Amino acid sequence: MSEQNQSAYLKRCRRYQRIRRPGFFQLRKTFRHFPGEWILVTLDDGIIIDCSVEFTRLTGFPKSAIVKHPITLFSFSGSEIGWGLKRLDLELLQHSGRYEDVGLTTPDKISMISDIWVSHISHGDDRWALCLVTDKSPQRQLQGELIAKHKELKRAFHQLEERTGELEEARDALKRKNRNISDLSAQSRATGALATIGEITAELTHQLNNPLAAATGACRKLTKLNQSGRTEEFAPMLQLLSTSLHRLKETIDEVHIIYRQSRMPTTPKSPIRVRDQLDATLALLEQQLEGLTVLRQIPSDIPDILGHPSLFQHVIINLLDNAIEASGAGGTLEIVARQDGDRVAISISDTGPGIPPHLREKIFEAFYSLKEGGSGLGLAAVKRYVERDKATIEVGESKLGGAQFTICYWTTTSGNDAERKA
Repeated sequence: MSEQNQSAYLKRCRRYQRIRRPGFFQLRKTFRHFPGEWILVTLDDGIIIDCSVEFTRLTGFPKSAIVKHPITLFSFSGSEIGWGLKRLDLELLQHSGRYEDVGLTTPDKISMISDIWVSHISHGDDRWALCLVTDKSPQRQLQGELIAKHKELKRAFHQLEERTGELEEARDALKRKNRNISDLSAQSRATGALATIGEITAELTHQLNNPLAAATGACRKLTKLNQSGRTEEFAPMLQLLSTSLHRLKETIDEVHIIYRQSRMPTTPKSPIRVRDQLDATLALLEQQLEGLTVLRQIPSDIPDILGHPSLFQHVIINLLDNAIEASGAGGTLEIVARQDGDRVAISISDTGPGIPPHLREKIFEAFYSLKEGGSGLGLAAVKRYVERDKATIEVGESKLGGAQFTICYWTTTSGNDAERKA
């Protein structure tokens, strides 16, 4: 109910109190044709004596099921959306004013969340309460979803801290052991172990940075939308937040397996929808892609490929991350997917400086990087993930002037199933 309608209702109440021959029928006549959702209740016994047509449409009850019935029949005080609701009863109506989060029910026993403005009317011994009703269910439901996503994000951060603590403890233990080893062969083994832990730690940071940035950006956008009242735009941000949290969980689980078992995940391969995965990854990197031109050639009928979805997403994120950094602000990226016989080839090109021919094999070696301060782990992990799925990766020169990375995966309908599924 708008403030303008509320003001008009209050004027009607004052007008009624000035009538020379007030009474029940005159009261009903005063409000009968007034627009908006409202009900008129006696303050002695809480019986509804009249209601507007709009109120019957809002609740779904016919007028005959509302008038002459106690107001408590339409009250709901559950907490299924995340917080308690006020009960619409005589105790609440004894005081005029605005009440938020009042629960109402429909014929299907579905709860409604409403704001109710209560105004008192009296004449002699007769007292009534005029209740103006505004439905707030959609806004409250969206707020409930936002609260749930925030809790999920906090749990993910807590889990990340626990896993990072385990890695730091393991690294410290290896350092202490290394100081006590005098044998050269033992020192070499300890150094190799430390290098493995260092690779896992650096790779963990590399893989978690993008979903964390996307989740943080989504939370900031949700906060701004909530402050400006644009709740109808919550849905895409909540979807992005959910995707980022799922990506974080998968990464943490995989790192935990590597830490415990010192080997790649052994989960079976499954079909991957290329177009959907590429679209989801581009949405995940939306902030990093700002200021860049992204060209896409991804046919809608591109066949599904066979692999590990989480590893495939890691590969695409790493390649896009490198292309974004190489192109710089104002650069151009191109993503092309095409079928090549029993395989699907996916190429990612940029407008960066490119890679010299004599270094195109060396860049896939661990700890080798062309970037100043680079760890040299990103492309080494990409090659390992691609080969884990029996796929291939090549690097060449892009028609845009920079580098072009091409990965080829088997389709789900290609032959040689025994090798593809190994």
